[in-house]
Formats: sequence, C-alpha cells, structure tokens
Amino acid sequence: MLKKVEVHTTLVTLGENGRDVIRTTARGGCLMQDGDVMLRYPEPDNNGTAHLLITAGLADLKRQGDVRSRLTFIERKMQPCHYVTSAGALNLDIFTHSQSLVLTDTGGSFEARYTVLVGGAHATDNELKVEFTFTE
Repeated sequence: MLKKVEVHTTLVTLGENGRDVIRTTARGGCLMQDGDVMLRYPEPDNNGTAHLLITAGLADLKRQGDVRSRLTFIERKMQPCHYVTSAGALNLDIFTHSQSLVLTDTGGSFEARYTVLVGGAHATDNELKVEFTFTE
C-alpha cells in the first residue's frame, strides 16, 4: 500500500575541504512490501526527484534532476556509481562500510556509511541518513 510520508535526509561528508552537512525535508510516497521499502520524494534543490529502494542486502538510490546519479549500497562491497552533472559524467565508485534499515509503526530510517572514490582515489567519507514518517 502506498503511504504519504515526510522525508528528512541528512548527508555528512568529510573530505579534503573539511566537513559538510546537507539537510533536506520533503513530502513523498512510500511503498512497503515484505520488509522492502521504496521511497520517492522531490529534491527541489536538484530540480528533480529521488527514489530509494531498500531490500535485504542492498539499497539503491537514484536521483533525477540537474544531477543524475545512481548509488548502490551493498555492505562491504565496491560499486561503480553513475554520476552526471551539467559539466559531464564522473568516474566514481562507492565502498559501503555499513547500512541499516529500521522500521516502526510510524515510519522508519535508513543509514549508510560509505566512501567515495574518484578515479580510484579516496575522495570523501560519507554518512547518509534518511528518516521517514507516515503522514496519513
């Protein structure tokens, strides 16, 4: 069943330029089935939308807008990352250190800790948290 949700995201990035924190809040939709979760929510700062699919063993985050990206989180695995900006495509990989999904009667939260590599070299360490609360 599709439910309306309020989605709060927090991305903490540590790189050579220091620490950066990006927070967003949006209203979107959530589909849950057999412990799997699909979230869809707008990203106004990116002029687009995000889709986050979370299943046993992996999570897949697709963003469409000014930046188009696809990050696949598989714990303790390196994955290529599709990442395209107006300046062109970047050759990225992500290594997922950990990921978790917690579901409650009122919503849930997803967390991923991962490293981004650019051209095979370490670029940033990241923590992504996506919290969602049912609104109906």
